[in-house]
Amino acid sequence: GRMLLPADRTQPSDEQIRHKILGTWILDDDHAKTIEHKPDGSFVTHEGTELTAVGTWQVKDGFIVATMTNASWPNAILEVESNKVVSIDDYKLVVVTSQGGTNLVTAHKR
Repeated sequence: GRMLLPADRTQPSDEQIRHKILGTWILDDDHAKTIEHKPDGSFVTHEGTELTAVGTWQVKDGFIVATMTNASWPNAILEVESNKVVSIDDYKLVVVTSQGGTNLVTAHKR
């Protein structure tokens, strides 16, 4: 019999994303920016040593949905950001972000 393969085997499951997203990630295009995803579903972002935002995260249908609950800059718009996970492993994360058009963003685990 012929084996049926899923359409895209590289697409990680929500469970895989939830497991691998934990920890601190450094943005490849801006090494001062870090995002830490904590096991309790919260996240913190830093710019250098300065805390810039906090919030909650969840994984839904291959997207990381981050809801900001507090931010350090004036007149911050507390937004919900939804980023499609292209690939994730223990060291590298690739997402498509819809902020300012469609951008591929990569990050590496610290």
